[in-house]
Amino acid sequence: MDNNYIQNDYKDRKIESVNGNFKDSGVIIGGCLDCLKDIIGTKYDNTKKFIEKYKDKKIIWYFDIFAMSSVSVYLTLLQLKLAGWFKYSNTFIFGTVRHETIYADMSYEDAIKKALKEFDNIIINANIGHVKPANTIINGSYATIEFKNGRYELKQEFMK
Repeated sequence: MDNNYIQNDYKDRKIESVNGNFKDSGVIIGGCLDCLKDIIGTKYDNTKKFIEKYKDKKIIWYFDIFAMSSVSVYLTLLQLKLAGWFKYSNTFIFGTVRHETIYADMSYEDAIKKALKEFDNIIINANIGHVKPANTIINGSYATIEFKNGRYELKQEFMK
């Protein structure tokens, strides 16, 4: 059985990389930001334990945004960062926002860039989450993401 799962974007939207072309690898985790924000610091938040386990491999985060406002995205990303979730990370993938609500003249792109300004590899508007078509992401797999000239390839390997 092949332990690799390779997907590309669907070329149906403009995908942006904040700092241009890159290639990075790490254990990939994430999900819907609207839901994840509610577990930060609760007894159900085992994120720090997970990232400590895989710190030598690095962590790649992916987030889908269903209906959070742009300001809420900014504040939630700051909260996740301050809670230590991004300690071993440098790469983030954001899907297309399903229901946009812009506040304070802050776009979603601005919110993400401002909250994560010290990180190098950020993809915005990727084919993940609620807006179809969408790639499948397997939490806990070892992923390699390559962004080149407005397109990406996501390779996931199942770890034993």
